Amino acid sequence: MKTDEQQQSVHYSAWAPVEGASAVQAGEWWDAIRIEEALGIAVVHYFRALNPSQLGPVIADPGMAIPSVYFLVPPGTAADWTMPHCRCLGPKSYVVVPNVCRTYPPGPHWIVRPQYAARHTDPAWLRCFLDLANR
Repeated sequence: MKTDEQQQSVHYSAWAPVEGASAVQAGEWWDAIRIEEALGIAVVHYFRALNPSQLGPVIADPGMAIPSVYFLVPPGTAADWTMPHCRCLGPKSYVVVPNVCRTYPPGPHWIVRPQYAARHTDPAWLRCFLDLANR
């Protein structure tokens, strides 16, 4: 029987690039919720302070026209996600995923690396912390 750590490693090794960065289609391993960078960083801080076990992998992409962060959520989440200040990325969308060692700019990098996170960010907690950060 594999440990949770081994199962998580197998999981992200199927979609995270070994080198550089790759465009990965959402919808199979995860959906993504894209949030403007400052708001997304605030949400990450809420998770870390109040419920870190529900925070999954988070990617920053500061090079976009509007610097953004991507919370990886369970597949299917984008189908019924409606919240202001967010963009849902499901099966017809792609996210640029950096290799798991990339934790700094320039370019896409991890704020929360997949090997140190829950498999996905919990969507209910993400909604809650987005509401808090928008106040």
